[in-house]
Amino acid sequence: MTLTNTMSADEVASTPQYVLGDLANGMQAGQIGVNVFNYAPASGRLVSWNLPDGKKNFDLLTTHDGHTVGALQVALSPGQRYSYTFKVQTIANGNQSMLTINQTPLLR
Repeated sequence: MTLTNTMSADEVASTPQYVLGDLANGMQAGQIGVNVFNYAPASGRLVSWNLPDGKKNFDLLTTHDGHTVGALQVALSPGQRYSYTFKVQTIANGNQSMLTINQTPLLR
């Protein structure tokens, strides 16, 4: 998974404050704050993950509707990229299908 803030410093400087937002929770102009939820498949699990900056675990590991979920809060400054990997395990059954990746619409 890779998240990228494609805004440049020049774009931040020329963007009106009402577009940049109220900068709540210590955010800086041009930063994007996102909550990322990584769901394991039904009857599956999150097996392993490799997070940046020596981080050992997700901010939250829980279950939701029978799915294991690893959640992260990420703040990206203009031009910053945040990449990590995680592996999931599925349970074999007689009605197998390909693993499907669903994501919400991208921020623009």
